[in-house]
Amino acid sequence: MAMTWCLGVLFLLLLGGMFLPGSACWGFNHLAYLAWPGRLLVAGLGFAALFAAGSRRLYHLLCVRFHRLVFDSRAGLAVFSLAAGAWFRLFMQRTHFLGDGYLLLDVLGDGRTRRPFDAFSFLLKGWILRLGGPWGLTQAVVFQTVSVAAGMGAVALLVWLLKR
Repeated sequence: MAMTWCLGVLFLLLLGGMFLPGSACWGFNHLAYLAWPGRLLVAGLGFAALFAAGSRRLYHLLCVRFHRLVFDSRAGLAVFSLAAGAWFRLFMQRTHFLGDGYLLLDVLGDGRTRRPFDAFSFLLKGWILRLGGPWGLTQAVVFQTVSVAAGMGAVALLVWLLKR
């Protein structure tokens, strides 16, 4: 019970930080940078988790049945990975990671086929861009698609490793 109260206090800190962007609340204002649908979804999930901690029926539904669905069937793993991909796509932010995102978009658009430090990733993105060129696929869409697919693969790999 004490753990539930501690998690509840931490959750309230996150909710409070949702309205306080800036460096003064650094460390607990992660939600301030999400769009409002994302904030509401995270808040709803947090309240559901706190409620589930106090409700044995809901705990059984969320923990036992969900665990059985995801970890004991390939279809459940596929659905969970697709749901993660939908989550990643729905809450995608307009940032270019690692500080060189714009440079990579330009280099990919130039038609270069090699890049020394990330050869496979760059080759894969260039191949997808060439295949999707007739349909108007842009460099940014290719980067986004590969990022979401990599995230889905990471979720599936994590669940598979947790099964072992």
